[in-house]
Parts: sequence; C-alpha cells; structure tokens
Amino acid sequence: MENLLLKIRKHKIGLHLDNGALRLNVPKNRDVREILEEIKKHKVELIRFIENNQAVNSKFKVIEKAPEKDYYTLSSAQKRMYFLYEYNKTSLNYNMPQVVCLEGDLEMDLLRKVFNTLIARHESLRTVFKIVDETPVQKILDSQEIDISFFNSTESEVPKKIESFIRPFDLNNGPLIRIGVIRLSQRKHILMLDMHHIITDGVSDSILVKEFMALYTGKTLSPLSVQYKDYAEWQQQDSRQLEISDQKDFWLNLFNEVAQPLNLPTDFKRPLVKGHKGGTISFTLDTEQTKKLKSINEELGSTGFMLFLSMYHILLYKLTNQKDIVIGTPVSGREHEDLNNMIGMFVNTLPLRNELKSEYTFREFLSIIKTNTLACIGNQSYQYESLIDELQVKRDTSRNPLFDVLFSYQNFMEGELDIPGLKLSTYLMEDMISKFDMSLTTTDKNDHFTFKIAYSTELFSSDTIERFISYYKRIVNSIIANVDIKLSDINILSTQEQNQL
Repeated sequence: MENLLLKIRKHKIGLHLDNGALRLNVPKNRDVREILEEIKKHKVELIRFIENNQAVNSKFKVIEKAPEKDYYTLSSAQKRMYFLYEYNKTSLNYNMPQVVCLEGDLEMDLLRKVFNTLIARHESLRTVFKIVDETPVQKILDSQEIDISFFNSTESEVPKKIESFIRPFDLNNGPLIRIGVIRLSQRKHILMLDMHHIITDGVSDSILVKEFMALYTGKTLSPLSVQYKDYAEWQQQDSRQLEISDQKDFWLNLFNEVAQPLNLPTDFKRPLVKGHKGGTISFTLDTEQTKKLKSINEELGSTGFMLFLSMYHILLYKLTNQKDIVIGTPVSGREHEDLNNMIGMFVNTLPLRNELKSEYTFREFLSIIKTNTLACIGNQSYQYESLIDELQVKRDTSRNPLFDVLFSYQNFMEGELDIPGLKLSTYLMEDMISKFDMSLTTTDKNDHFTFKIAYSTELFSSDTIERFISYYKRIVNSIIANVDIKLSDINILSTQEQNQL
C-alpha cells in the first residue's frame, strides 16, 4: 500500500476518504489509466490502510479558536524567526519577495481591493510582534489598509527598482507585507510583493497567488475556520507539546553522538562569522535521463526525493571522504488539515543523518535512505530548535548547527496563471542569498528534472560549483547504467582530472 500511495503521488492524483468512500482528484492531460486500474484492483485494501492511518492520526484534535486577548503566544517557527530578526534587524535574509509580470488591462482599484481583502481574511498578514515581560508575543491588528506603491520605469531599470523595493521589515510595528507596481507600458506591469518569513512560507505563497486570482475574477472564498494565532496557541498547549515531546527520543537517539562538521573543499577560508552572500547555478537532466530515473523509482519503490537525496549524499561523500553525513531538509509543517489554506509560517527543518559505506550498492543505499527518511518524516513535529537546545550543541558562528548543506524537492504542478484580461508570469530574479554552504533544490517538471544549487560565495567560486555539478551528473549516469553499482565504483572525475591526479 505504501508503494501504491507513492505511485499515486507521483502521478499527481489527489486522494482522500469521504464517509468511507474513496475520492480521487485526477489531473487533466495525463494518462493515468494504468494507475487507476491498480487503484481499482486494491480499492478495499487501500481504504483500510488509509483508515488505519487516520486512526493513528486521530490524536490531532480539532484546533479551537483562541480566546480574544491583546497578545498571543508565538508558534515554534515564529520564535525561530524572531530570534533571527533580533540577531540582525537590518538583514534581508528572511524577506520573501515575489515578483510577477502582468500583461493586459490591469485594474489598479481592483488590485488594491483584492489585497486588502486578503489582509482582512488572513490575520497573519496584519500581525506585528511585541515584547511583553521580556517575551516576544504576537498582536493582531483589527484592521490594516495597505496602499500600493506605484513606479514608472523602463525594462532596463526594473532590477534596480526591485532591489530598492526589498527592504528590512520592522517586526514590532509592521506592516510585514508591502506591495508595489512598476508600470512599463499601458498593458505591461511588474507586480512586486514582499513579506517577512515570520508571517509566510513557500506553501503560503501558493495560497496567496491562488486566492488572489480567485478574488480578482470575482469569486467568493470559503471562510477560514481558524486563524494562525489559534494554531500558535494550540501548538504551545501542554497537551500538544506532550504529543510532540514523544518524538524527542527518536531525535536524541539519532544524534546520541553529534556528527562531525562537513568539510567541503572550499576555495576560500571559512569566515569567523557566517555570512549569507550567495549565488545560484541551475542545470537540467534531459528527457531520456528523467524517464530512466522515474523507471528506477518505479522498480525500487522510492520517490524522487529519496532518489536525488541519496545521490546528493554520494556527492558529499566523494567530495569529503566523510561517511557520516547530515543534510537538512525543509518540511511544510502542515500536519493538521485545518492548516491547508492558512497563510503563515509553518516550516520545520529536519536534519537527515545517513551513513555511507563503500561496499554498499546503490540499491542497498537507497533502501537505507528510504527507511531513514520515512522515520524522520514520521517524527517531524519535533522542532529543529528544540533538538539543538536539547543536544546543547556548541554554537559556532562560522557554521549552521548540525548541518551546513540543504536538500529540497519540489513536485508541484504549475497552475494556470491566466485570468480574463490579464496574463501572469514569474519574473526571474537572481538569488544573491545563501543561508547554507550549499543547497540543492530538485524540481520535477514531468518530462525532465531541473536543479538549482545555491552556494556561499564566501566559500566557493562559480567554477567549483560547476565542477560539483559535473560530478553529480556522473553519479546520475552511473546509477542509470547500473543500480547495483557499488558506491566505491562510482567515479566522479573526468578523464582530464584523472590524468591530472
């Protein structure tokens, strides 16, 4: 059943139970006849499997509305963000800008109305943060009308306009959302939206876009049953904290001995205080490689996340000759169904620890990755910061606690961004921030996998990252050729590099 659910997810099919009946949401323009036959064949077992899991998850009780009061507690994720804000109030590292090209007839009055409706709908968008009795708390403003900054510009001036628009936020006074429009011509505009990470995350950005498009086209949104403050109060209740603490033993056992820092071959000496200046380089696997990798996933019952995480582990193993490696990965943190349509900060980071042995075959190592990843995700409610505190990790200003590299996997379907009279498209910006030594993001775009490496420019030159990418591609090709290849037999060096050695 687990493998069948992995296949269902891979085919982007939504699935849930409705009064004991199996309901499917099948995407358009995809041939899913084969998987639908398999679902039909195992329908009874699948329903039983989901019901059993729902029984296990019944401990997630209804999130009740918090009583009205002046101030509310912070969620664990907000506490993390507020600490980072206090550490450096002028930093842009936790700004989350979105920039969109708008082509067509833009109605400015309607645009302003839609955003103010969204701010009224989501309390998180009109939240500020105060210190009461030396403790940070959140305060929900009754109302907050926001105006839209308007600029005229040429195409060549747009990058500078965007750069000047993205500024530090004042968490104590707000607002923590700002909106701007650059007019390029009568029928072409650039929409700029900037929010602080303490009130939003990646899933929230998608919710905001979806609801913006619905409201702009005159649709009515269903009311929210609870708001972010209700979630924060619920999360910090003793009963909920007790449930979360049940997962503590898992993480303490995983890190009963803290792993050694990952010593990547850097171009420049590591600074005493970690900075966040970064660069990005993207690359793509072709359609044939993608097809073969998806076939491997099918054969081995794994996911794209597990497959590329295992390859990333191998790359780091080859670069450092270290066998015990920790890679951070973000999880949405939306374990309760009441949170699915809520804008707010929910993300937690999981430190995935795996040990590599040269005698492992790739098939064996992927199986280990699968087992360990599922175990970590099953214990994702325990917060990363709580683990750091519990382990009493010695703070090193030049490094991130527990891990210095990150991996994330995106397999969402890009939604239609056309609305009557207006076409929306993403404005591509160069990301100049890297919170870690190196981060690998993999995206499944159906017929090919795309990758982006964000890296610290204080540690690496772009030439070195390009070299790392060539190594990663060789690992991919070695595994496509033979999933039973031993890790020791995977050669990442080019012929020229071998001759040089």
